[in-house]
Amino acid sequence: MVKLLILLFLGSQNFGFCTKLSKKVRTKQGVAVYRCTCADENWSQEASKVKACTYCGPAMPQCGVLQKVLPKKGEKYSIHDYVLPNIACPVDDKETHKSILSKYRGRQIQFCSRKCKRSFTKEPLKFLKNMIIKPEVVGLKFKKSGKASR
Repeated sequence: MVKLLILLFLGSQNFGFCTKLSKKVRTKQGVAVYRCTCADENWSQEASKVKACTYCGPAMPQCGVLQKVLPKKGEKYSIHDYVLPNIACPVDDKETHKSILSKYRGRQIQFCSRKCKRSFTKEPLKFLKNMIIKPEVVGLKFKKSGKASR
């Protein structure tokens, strides 16, 4: 009985090491692009907000399949936050060729043409904003059905 009271007392105390474990981890901001399952149209919104289809409205909260997550302007991302190898050219959004690639911070990025590769090499930060980031970076995840969840 005494051991139980001691455990209850200790469990109710807020020690310094407990507060470090309970701090919420900040996720980065991003723009989520969804595909409406009813109207077959895309819409985008801040990834941190609850999913709300602009075509179906709040009456259809299950509507929408996550297509991609794009970087938010002003947010800083690590090269490991991006989906690589990329399937869309960061310069002009065309399909990439596996033979045209460049290394950026130790990771390979694919391009659709040598011209795009040169443009990216000159100003990589300008074109990184066009690349897709991993949904986990902004706190989203894919369900097995392909729909995103929070």
